[in-house]
Amino acid sequence: QQQQQQQPQVGGEVGNVAQINVSGCTHATVGGIVRGSYTVSGQNHNKPTYKKDQKVNGHDVMLYYWDERDGVAFSGWWFGPAVGGDQVWAYQPSRTTQTPPKSGWKVPYDGPVDQSFAIAPKTAAAAAPAAAQFGVQQQAPQWGAQAQFQQQQQQQQQQQLQQQQQQALQQQALQQQQALQQQQALQQQQQLQLQQQQMQQIKLKQQMMEAQKKKEAEERQKQIAEINRKRQEEQKKKMEDMKKKQEEQRAVMAIRQKLQKVRTATVATFDKEAKELEEVMKKELPNAGSQTAVIKTEHDKGLETAKTRIEQLKEAEKKAEERKAEAARMMKEREEKASELIKELDEAVEAAEASSKALKETAESLTGDGADKLKPEQVTKIANKIEEATADANEKVKVCNDFMKTHSLALKVGNAELKQSITKLTQRIQACSKEKETTVRSSVITKVKAVKQAEARGKFDKLMALFKKYDTNKDSMLDKKEILNFAKKEYSFIIPEADLDGILKVLVQGGAKGVKSEDFQRVRIQVGIARERAQDKERKQQREKREKEIQELKAAMKGKIEEVDKALDVVDEAVKKVEEASKPLLLQGKDMTASEMTTLAGEIEDQVKAAKEQVDEAKGEVSGLKDGVDPDITNWLRLEMKPVDMKFSRFDPRLSKITGLCTRFRATAKGKDKSELLVIEGKAIAMMKYHKKAKTLTSEDVVSAMCKGDHATKASLVAFFKKCEKEVTKTDDAEKAAEPPSDDDLGRLVNYWDEESEGKVTQEKLLSVVRTIMKVIKDTVMTNGVSIKDSESVRRLDVNETVEVLEEAQKEGDVDVLRVKVKALKDNAEGWVTISGNQGTVFLKPASIVFKVVKETILTPDFDLDAADKEKPKSFVDRKLQVNETVEVRVWMKKEEKTGLVRMKVKALKDGAIGWATTVGNQGTVYLQAK
Repeated sequence: QQQQQQQPQVGGEVGNVAQINVSGCTHATVGGIVRGSYTVSGQNHNKPTYKKDQKVNGHDVMLYYWDERDGVAFSGWWFGPAVGGDQVWAYQPSRTTQTPPKSGWKVPYDGPVDQSFAIAPKTAAAAAPAAAQFGVQQQAPQWGAQAQFQQQQQQQQQQQLQQQQQQALQQQALQQQQALQQQQALQQQQQLQLQQQQMQQIKLKQQMMEAQKKKEAEERQKQIAEINRKRQEEQKKKMEDMKKKQEEQRAVMAIRQKLQKVRTATVATFDKEAKELEEVMKKELPNAGSQTAVIKTEHDKGLETAKTRIEQLKEAEKKAEERKAEAARMMKEREEKASELIKELDEAVEAAEASSKALKETAESLTGDGADKLKPEQVTKIANKIEEATADANEKVKVCNDFMKTHSLALKVGNAELKQSITKLTQRIQACSKEKETTVRSSVITKVKAVKQAEARGKFDKLMALFKKYDTNKDSMLDKKEILNFAKKEYSFIIPEADLDGILKVLVQGGAKGVKSEDFQRVRIQVGIARERAQDKERKQQREKREKEIQELKAAMKGKIEEVDKALDVVDEAVKKVEEASKPLLLQGKDMTASEMTTLAGEIEDQVKAAKEQVDEAKGEVSGLKDGVDPDITNWLRLEMKPVDMKFSRFDPRLSKITGLCTRFRATAKGKDKSELLVIEGKAIAMMKYHKKAKTLTSEDVVSAMCKGDHATKASLVAFFKKCEKEVTKTDDAEKAAEPPSDDDLGRLVNYWDEESEGKVTQEKLLSVVRTIMKVIKDTVMTNGVSIKDSESVRRLDVNETVEVLEEAQKEGDVDVLRVKVKALKDNAEGWVTISGNQGTVFLKPASIVFKVVKETILTPDFDLDAADKEKPKSFVDRKLQVNETVEVRVWMKKEEKTGLVRMKVKALKDGAIGWATTVGNQGTVYLQAK
């Protein structure tokens, strides 16, 4: 048979082929339905339709295309029992392909894409193989021309036979193609008829839908009309009510406006406003409607208030007139008083002016005739008189100023004439004060000048007297012998012969016998110069001697510095050893216990202390070098000591660094100690609670077993944990009981729990760790039995209330909720409470032991407030708990029956103070709230 020609494929399509094959599909149900061969059976929406060659469960399997007429979501290629039917098995949303897509099919139609689902064209049966393909050409030996000719004839016969077979095959294929075309035309005609029927059904459905829509639209119109009618009626009623309300408001506003005018009326206008108010009330009150009673009450009350106010205003006006008259009387008295004061001040000003004038006249005696001839004692006498006159003038001016300050308020009057008098007096005081100050300043300068002139005259007279003293021959000149005698007696200095000759050579002129009196001062200067030269020579000798002594001191000091430097090298080695020993501190004790860390820190600190002692000893040696040092080598010593000081200055920072490391290391050890203690505490508490559970004991029973008397000690705790019940852990190999804390750990735990530093733990503290306290976070009910269904309510538990757990929690089988037996700390009520519901709702959670002060309260030493008069413990400090302060629970809250207060024992975290505080007052006021 001739092989059927296949149309070329377009993209991911199967192409225009008569038959296709569906394979793959992992869906258990759909796969068995859609897999198989399909043949073209017509068209739908201008694209080919395929029908499966075999029916499935008596139903056809169709592959068809549906366009967008029902929406984009329904457009694409579908597998179903009928074209356009409600039942479908697979879907491909492509709208661009003209033939079925090869892949991308969703199975089921609203599921994910099945990657194994594939559609492919089905090929025709393979044509019969050409005869030539099965023939075997043999190469015969050369038999000559006859054999060759026979072979050619055979080949020609075979070719003719093949041509006949090919023609037969072509004829057969043509017949098949014609039959197929006839079949396709029939199918197309049937498909067209089916489409026409479907179109008629769709049209009929659309007509029914339009009729239904029209009917619904008419119903909606009726409903809208009814709603509009009711709305109009309501609107009309609202408008009438609003108009009535507006009329009421207008009437009320008119009355209130007039009433406000009455309230603010003056004495003169009150009667008029009150009369107008009554007229408005008569006119508008009937229109006030529902507010009539209110307005009448406002009117009566407002009118009464206004009348009271008017009476008050009249009384105030009367008092104002009285005050005005009193003020006028007082003003007259003030003016009379001011007149008297002005007279007193005028007398004081005249006295000040007279004193200032006397001062000026006294000061002029230093500048008048004969002032240049005054002797120092005369100048001093006049100066004393000036000072006395100055003091008198100052006092008189001060009296005036003090008078003005003292009577400043009394002198402030409104009378213009008095004001002018006061102003003139003030100006006279200022002028007098200014003149006095000018005279004082000029007299000071004049006095200094006069004193200097008098002193100069005195010095000259003394100089001349000295000259006459040594002018023994009274020839008004000093000769060589007399000058030598002057230097010896006045300056204790014997003038060298050469210096004396030099003086005479310079000062004696014209063959005179000696130095004249006018050159006597020059003689004194030359003698002083000669004496200074002699002293310079002596000082040089002393300086050279001193320099030799300083060199000897430096040599000795250098040896001492070298010895100190060697001592500092020894100290440096000691510090290096401490630094080397402190290196483990840098690792923060990662592999060490807190105890080992504390021990190591102590060892390093001891080494630091020893090194510091060596440093202090070396410091003493360094200080000893500087003590009592000759001042002349101080600067030299400072430079020589600089290397030593530099070396010494490094010790303290190095040792301080190690000390800081130790401090931080101890802090780390403290934190680790805290963490270790928390682990030990958790382990101990877990064993206590397990023992309590295993023995069915109360918290008080467990605490009694741990205590010896009223307290627990390390020994009593060790004994308890040795014999208490221990939880057994099962492993694959064996069973192992929980290990109790070691004796050392229990000792640490006692110190941790010991709040009084007495080496023992109180029962209160042990109860606070053994008891399990929970907080209510959602309102719930306490019942008298574990079963919610079969028990009765005890009472309701409020949010933030606290309860003590008495028994282990257990599930109630009927409703699958977790229930626990508790005791309410507020009133000791006992019962069963739900911890968490079967829908996840949580009613109880573990309570925090830290509370926040939300309202200030007091801290007392006893639970009973009536015990305030009892003697307080020495360690207790009276104080208040401030708002926002935090406290830690020591004894959980309980109710004081006498007062109804709920109180608990707490420890203030700010300063460690321990005492009883009120948590909830008897009126429900909350003072402490859990964080």
